[in-house]
Amino acid sequence: MKKRLLFLFIMSTFVVGTVELIIAGILELVASDLHISESLSGQLITIYAFSFAIGAPILSVKTAKLERKKVLLTSLLIFIVSNIISALSSSYLMLAIVRVITALSAAVFIVVVLSTAAKLADPAKQGRILGLVYMGFSAANVFGVPAGTYVGVAFGWRSTFWLIATLSIICFVLIMILLPKTEGEQEASKIKMTSAFKNQQVMALLSITTILLAAHYIVYSYISPLMTNAGHSLSAVSFILLLAGIAGTIGTSAGGSASDIFGPKKSLLVASIVFSLMMLLLRVSLPFIFLFSVIVFIWNFVQWSTNPAIQYALIHINPRASELALSLNMSALNIGIGLGALIGGIIIEQDGLLYAPFISAAMVIIPIVLLRYVKGEKEVANE
Repeated sequence: MKKRLLFLFIMSTFVVGTVELIIAGILELVASDLHISESLSGQLITIYAFSFAIGAPILSVKTAKLERKKVLLTSLLIFIVSNIISALSSSYLMLAIVRVITALSAAVFIVVVLSTAAKLADPAKQGRILGLVYMGFSAANVFGVPAGTYVGVAFGWRSTFWLIATLSIICFVLIMILLPKTEGEQEASKIKMTSAFKNQQVMALLSITTILLAAHYIVYSYISPLMTNAGHSLSAVSFILLLAGIAGTIGTSAGGSASDIFGPKKSLLVASIVFSLMMLLLRVSLPFIFLFSVIVFIWNFVQWSTNPAIQYALIHINPRASELALSLNMSALNIGIGLGALIGGIIIEQDGLLYAPFISAAMVIIPIVLLRYVKGEKEVANE
């Protein structure tokens, strides 16, 4: 694959990936401008995540036989228009509806980008290429969300969506110029999907993904009001979001190495325990920005280290159906994000925001129990 095309794929996943979580950084600005509660504003994350989770597997099957370049351009065009409408939204209902459309277009785009990258890559380098393309999501977390937050604070939250729309237009033009035509798939995968849902280990891993992400986003979705209520500025919030993104990116890489060395089961167990401990320490560290920063770094490091461990385990259950398993894991991930934002919204509505980290810590007990259904390193190798 040509370097310029690889860079384009990374750039496009970065832009599209930013729009999902940007609400976490501009949550209070949206709430104030639209005259709604912060908890209701946070549900924009839930709406997007659930729409993405439901739409990704369905729309990927429906568009599987279509030529890839046309699908990418069509979905990205809808994504651009949706972000423009988001910037122009005058009510919460309008913004919520357009978030559904944005999520569905993003779901199609991201799935097709990953599959197209794999097709165009040298077979011996497919894993590396997919990993590099997936870096776009990490970069969105590291740079996109804090940068979008900064733009929102400086120029208003609507300017954030204008910026995303502008960058998307650049991606659209580059895809139109640089991407060659690529044929779609000719086979449906309904039978494989049914068998995946019947596999106890697959379901355990997907459940672990959902619960860990829900526990994470119960706190992360509302980190802005959590910090501002403790006396910190929105600039400090932007810094913490940047720090969390950096930790998540490093954690993703470290999680892959840990899985190779210790196996996915041990890696997930250690990460889950450390994550729970960080949640228990989060509240006491909140008034002290340095200590809070350390806790946030470790929290996000171990949280995102679980993703490659789960992917590793899913791939080795049935290598021939690995693409399907990873697609389902992406849906499970988005369900977790939406569920976390939903639970967090209920907690904040009951004036229990400071107790959210403790609820997150308690939720991690479930993934630890589910790990009993995940086979160890030697069992996976012999599968």
